[in-house]
Amino acid sequence: MSIPVIKAITKRIRLRYGSTEAAAAAAGVSPGVWSGYENADKPETTIPLGRLVDMSLTADERRAVVALFASPDEGAVEDILDEAAEATEAAARVQSMVRLAARDGQITEAEARPIRQAALEAKAQMHDVLKSVGRVG
Repeated sequence: MSIPVIKAITKRIRLRYGSTEAAAAAAGVSPGVWSGYENADKPETTIPLGRLVDMSLTADERRAVVALFASPDEGAVEDILDEAAEATEAAARVQSMVRLAARDGQITEAEARPIRQAALEAKAQMHDVLKSVGRVG
C-alpha cells in the first residue's frame, strides 16, 4: 500500500469537509489524531481502512482507495499488443475471404459459411482486446 496515496486521500477528505475538525468528527476521531493521518512526517500513522470505509467518500476517493489494493497485471501491455495483433490478423482473414468470394459478384451460402465463422473468430479476438484493456485501466 502506498502511504503517500493514503495521506493524500486523507487530505482530500479534509479539504472537502472544510476543516480538520469536521473531517475528524466524520471519522469519529479527535482533530489531533486526524492531523496524524495527514502528516507526511508520520508515515507510521495512517487512517485505518475501517474508519475510511465508514466515511462518506466521493467516487474519486473510492476509486483511489480501491486502486491501493488492485495489483497491476504484469505484462498487461504486452497482452494488449498481442491481442490487438491477433484481432487485426483475424479481421484481415475475413476481408481476404470476402474479397475472394465476391470476385464473381455474388457470395454463395457455401462461401458465406466460412466467412461467418471467420467473422465470429475476429469478433472473439476483439473481445479479447477489450478484456486485456480492462486489466490495465
